[in-house]
Amino acid sequence: MIDNEEKLGHAIRDEQFTDTLEISGRLGGVVFRMKSLRTALWLICLSLLALIIAAILLAPSTQGISAITGLAAASPVSGMLGVSGAVSAVRIAIAGGGVHILNRLRRYRCKKTNHGSWILYKNKKQD
Repeated sequence: MIDNEEKLGHAIRDEQFTDTLEISGRLGGVVFRMKSLRTALWLICLSLLALIIAAILLAPSTQGISAITGLAAASPVSGMLGVSGAVSAVRIAIAGGGVHILNRLRRYRCKKTNHGSWILYKNKKQD
């Protein structure tokens, strides 16, 4: 089971699983919120996330996690995904190598299990 953003970003980037991937309940909620946004809102959210990620990557490495939290919390993305969702989305994208990972993640189907985790199902047509 994947329980943090870094592992999820790497798994999606490297396609380390065949058909399904089990993620923790907290991460599943973030993925579900991303998938729930309508296309127009998602495009706005994705653009803002790209700006946040670029600012973080250009910032000195000493700012670390406080930079991620501060930028994500202060952006309109936190209104769409929640503060924890915005921070998680930024972390997933950075671990996966860019915002294209979030688009790829949105293409997966997700289903909540009885024990609180989430299963991501890979669609047949992926990039």
